[in-house]
Amino acid sequence: MAQDTDTDKKHEDFTSWANSQGVQTNGIHPSKIPGRGIGIVADRALKAGEQLAFVPAKALITIDTAPTWLKINELVKPLGVPEKDVTVHGALAAYLTTRVAEGDERLGLWRSVWPSLDDFKESMPIMWAEEYQGLLTPPAKDLLQAQQQKYLKDWQTWQSMIPSGAEKSFQYHWLIVNTRTFFWKHHGSGAKKLSKKIRRTCNDDRMVLCPFVDYFNHSDEGCTVSNTPKGFTITCDREYEAGEEVYVSYGQHDNDFLLVEYGFVLAGNKWDKTKLDSRILPKLDKKMKRDLEENNFLGEYFLDADEIEYRTQVALRRSFWPVARWRRYLATEDETDVELAYVKARLWVLLTEYADEVNEMLAILNKMKPTVQRNTLVKRWEQTAEMLQVHIFRNSYQEACPNHQHT
Repeated sequence: MAQDTDTDKKHEDFTSWANSQGVQTNGIHPSKIPGRGIGIVADRALKAGEQLAFVPAKALITIDTAPTWLKINELVKPLGVPEKDVTVHGALAAYLTTRVAEGDERLGLWRSVWPSLDDFKESMPIMWAEEYQGLLTPPAKDLLQAQQQKYLKDWQTWQSMIPSGAEKSFQYHWLIVNTRTFFWKHHGSGAKKLSKKIRRTCNDDRMVLCPFVDYFNHSDEGCTVSNTPKGFTITCDREYEAGEEVYVSYGQHDNDFLLVEYGFVLAGNKWDKTKLDSRILPKLDKKMKRDLEENNFLGEYFLDADEIEYRTQVALRRSFWPVARWRRYLATEDETDVELAYVKARLWVLLTEYADEVNEMLAILNKMKPTVQRNTLVKRWEQTAEMLQVHIFRNSYQEACPNHQHT
């Protein structure tokens, strides 16, 4: 009970500090969510269109508003690092690491309500033991590998600026930036000094730390998040009852992405899908891959609970059709009933083979000692199995080829 009281006090103190920095809140407060940490809960009945929170630009940590030390273009020369290798993600992580090491009071109350390193060790695959990483779904493994490469690049760029022995601190703050930042259009005067590379940087590197707003948890649909030169505004998307959790949406992300980037999977996610590259690409020879690449159809093959995406259908047909027939399909999308039946049969085999492997993986996981990591993996593999079963049923081999005996 005393521990819960201390936790409540910590969040109350931070909220008071955020208010002193100009953060405005309306009808909401941070609260413990059973089994899911901290989130934002409605104090009262909320109406669609209400402004729930506003965070002024002066309270943000971004390359526009942080001290001169953080101005990326001013750091490139003394670091001796090519500008193309400098990311906002890495710069913010280095800034936080250095400021914490120097005892920056501004970060004290804010940092006290962030997830701990132990939290990340349980939730973030990049922090898992190799045993668990090896049990991720194929799409999640690909995402994790890309994330590991991003982290290593940032660490190599910034390690000379980090206090000796502080790599764990840098990694922790790199994950804070990864999981708690929002998209930010560079509005400030600092943006005028930034290089063309930084000003035109891709969306996933336009990052800002936003106090209080980072309490909001993700849902596949949520409140509107907008930013202007004045700051961030959260606007209510629908009616909420008092005591109900209020969400924002981080984007239209499937659960493999959410797991690797944020450390969770949603029980219900209308954007969920699974990637089939690991099933389809090995079935393609060099000529098939070249044909697909020339037509911008190589890779990124998905299915969700409702449909098999068009580029997946195109690749599947190229895997067994002559190229001339396949090109006619690209031009007209016409096919005979017999051809369609054969496509369904091949798809049924592909999905069934994958489903068998999914079931084998679940059998392995179910024999393991229950842990947070293992339970998360079971949940994700079960979701993958459910999506596959939907399409196996719809493309039933016996339905597609009723006179064919499957062996």
